Amino acid sequence: MILQRLVAVILLLYQGVHECLNECSDFESFERRVRGWLAETGREILSIVLEDLDAKLMREKGPNETRFLLDERLGLEERDRVSAGLKELAVRLGTELSFRKAAEVLREITPGISPMTAWNIVKEAGEQAKAEGERLREQVFERGEDPGGKEKAERLHIEADGVVIALQRSKKRREEVKIGAAYEGKESDGKRVRLKGRRIIAGVMSEEAFWEETTARVGERWDLGGVRGVIVGGDGAPWVKKGTEYFENAEYRLDKFHLRRALREALGHDPEGYEETRKAILGRDLNRVKECLKEAERRSTGSKRQGVVRLRRYLLDNWDGIKSSDEVESLGAIEGEGYHQVARRMKRMGASWSEHGADRMARLLAAKANGELNRYTGSWRIPWKSVPLVLPRLEQFNAADLDAKAEEVGAWLRARVPALTGPYQSSLFVKYVLRQIVLGSREGI
Repeated sequence: MILQRLVAVILLLYQGVHECLNECSDFESFERRVRGWLAETGREILSIVLEDLDAKLMREKGPNETRFLLDERLGLEERDRVSAGLKELAVRLGTELSFRKAAEVLREITPGISPMTAWNIVKEAGEQAKAEGERLREQVFERGEDPGGKEKAERLHIEADGVVIALQRSKKRREEVKIGAAYEGKESDGKRVRLKGRRIIAGVMSEEAFWEETTARVGERWDLGGVRGVIVGGDGAPWVKKGTEYFENAEYRLDKFHLRRALREALGHDPEGYEETRKAILGRDLNRVKECLKEAERRSTGSKRQGVVRLRRYLLDNWDGIKSSDEVESLGAIEGEGYHQVARRMKRMGASWSEHGADRMARLLAAKANGELNRYTGSWRIPWKSVPLVLPRLEQFNAADLDAKAEEVGAWLRARVPALTGPYQSSLFVKYVLRQIVLGSREGI
């Protein structure tokens, strides 16, 4: 029976490719249809092999056993209907494309994948990422365990920022995704600057939860006991400054990106005020900064004056992070990380999220940036055990049996191969190849 089914599958594939050649007007459509035939053939052959293995395992099973032996043999999780490879691909696509577009791509490989299926796969992976983050927090901050980091670093930089996204099905219209980037420093390959040992943390969380998880994930990689200093950088938001409370020998720095932006927004209309204030900041002269802003305020009116007032308050609130800013040169990465790792996917035109959905997606985006996405897509480990080849060998049959076997195969194929009596029965392939194979023993082969 297995041999009959395999023969039918291969013959139908051959016929399908010929049909594609005759019916397709361009190579693109030919390639697409052939790919579909190959995928369908592969699934059918896999089905044949697994059905036979299942039957073999059932024969060996005890009379009172209720286990799913084939699932166990293949290492499948209970009630898991999506393979690990397809799941990982779906999650990767889901972190790049909308779920609708991700489903369109997946349907090229596996028919029947809907946007809801793609969404469910991503949702499940995101839940695993969230559960892992919560386990790490509990391990470090509730049980007091060492997160176990082994890598050595004299100094770490940890920058944090927020990416505002649109919400759906919520009383709030907006939500902030918190994102952090921990790294040892910057290095250049001559073309671009990279963050050495970069590790991304992201999610929709309270400031306490964010910094606890950041501490745990940083400690999971680096030996924090050997770190001499931690520079916490950001835009001056109070929740970012809180990070200094979670690391020994930590200091806060206002990074230059946000400092320059604040100066441009408040003094872009006043070149003289901008330049004088900039020089005073570089000289770490707070009194001179106040004088420059006072003069700039006198020269301004209306909303521009209010902008200067806000700048003064901003600089005073963050002066401790400015005046000892020799380390500021090595900061300023978080704005780019926030865009590339979170905003590019989550602020796409028209995108809106539930709070839980935003948290899950942000965590998966962080995992992808860290090269750890497969931690949340599962891995089917097949217990090593040889599987005997199930195809019958011809030498098992004696000469007297061959005609009977050929007639049995021929009768089965005649019932299962509609091309023999369908509209293509007069084609050269059906007439001289398929018919000869199916009816071979009766027509002289």
